[in-house]
Amino acid sequence: GTDGTLWAAEMKYTGTDTAYYSEDEVAALERFAEAFSATAFLVARFKQDTTFYYRRPENTRRTDSGNYAIDRDGEKEVLIE
Repeated sequence: GTDGTLWAAEMKYTGTDTAYYSEDEVAALERFAEAFSATAFLVARFKQDTTFYYRRPENTRRTDSGNYAIDRDGEKEVLIE
């Protein structure tokens, strides 16, 4: 972050309108972030879209199967273009 905080990110690039993250991927990200005193973020970038969509895992939609999902048309937590 610009204020000196550390971010740890799991990034997905997809040609669909939803980026999915498994529970294992998110758990590994959270362990990594904790080890480095960083803030964990899930990041999605969609084909033909230059926007990066950031979500904290605890604020990310969960699917019926337990995966995490960021939707292209969903509410943005942090937006960097």
